[in-house]
Amino acid sequence: MALASHAFKVEHEWQKALESCSTNSDMAEAAASDARKKASEAMERVALLKQRLEAVWSPVHERNAMRLLRLCRANAGVYVKLGQHLSQLDYILPREYTRTLSAMLADAPQSSFEDVVATIQEELGAHPDVLFTEFEPKPIASASLAQVHLARDRTTGSKLAIKVQHRGLQETSRGDIDAVTLITHVAAWLFPESDFTWLADEIAPNLPRELDFEQEGRNCERCGRSFRRHGVGLLGGIPDIVVPEICWAKTSKRVLSMSFEPGAPITDLAALEEYKLSRGAVASLLSKCFCKQVYLDGFVHCDPHPANVLVRPHPSDPRRPQLVLLDHGLYKELDPEFRLRYSRLWKGMIFGEVL
Repeated sequence: MALASHAFKVEHEWQKALESCSTNSDMAEAAASDARKKASEAMERVALLKQRLEAVWSPVHERNAMRLLRLCRANAGVYVKLGQHLSQLDYILPREYTRTLSAMLADAPQSSFEDVVATIQEELGAHPDVLFTEFEPKPIASASLAQVHLARDRTTGSKLAIKVQHRGLQETSRGDIDAVTLITHVAAWLFPESDFTWLADEIAPNLPRELDFEQEGRNCERCGRSFRRHGVGLLGGIPDIVVPEICWAKTSKRVLSMSFEPGAPITDLAALEEYKLSRGAVASLLSKCFCKQVYLDGFVHCDPHPANVLVRPHPSDPRRPQLVLLDHGLYKELDPEFRLRYSRLWKGMIFGEVL
């Protein structure tokens, strides 16, 4: 606390020096130089104190982040979803939390194969061996709400990705939401300066939508239609941004069957080098993708972490990137008035206009 108090005093001194330098336009050059020197010295002291504070707090944050990671993994379901969300809040939380919790983005707890088979039988009325010529027991990915298995369609022979909801999640989700709501409200009462009740407010209405895989399939198709009709780029009739094709004959509320779409996470720089794709071209395509959704469509993918945005060479030109958007369970619809105001806001900030 003493370090923090001293840091505040130093920053206050720095601010006063800056104000004295900028407000007195008739200040003599010698006085201005002295003020700048004091400001520079104050900045150096603040930087040093911040380093000392980080050295004190970093191990504490690391221990608590690991405890939170173990808690989320042990309780699974909604808690993993919450942990994944926290891992994206690098503008709020210390980096020890975001770095540690990000492990859940691609390595969430897995359901047993027996539970997967039972869910498929309950939803689709048959064992996976009857529905598919091949079905891999080991999932290729596991997330907070479901895991994905590779399979081969018995009718067409095409390679499929089968998303199977974790067993029992429908039954326990309501209680988990209530528990998270209680925890965040108690924490806000104890620590008013750290109010995270909005996390529970976000999860409560949206989780039931994410648990409906038929709705996810409809979202996926709507997104795909948008990029096919008015895409950000087409080559050889193939869009620069694609989504999986839904296999409705083998899809239900808790099982989603779709075409398998290969690719690497968009942050995998080694894969970009292997593909010989320009980082600038990939970044530009990603920006165009979400600008289109935000400003033109008003239908926005709300979970675009790296595991859900894949990149690969375009089928018509291997030097050109193609994006694959996965996990369409949660979307936000933006009304035209908001989109117009939001575009004006960004236009004003970029061009320095007064709105």
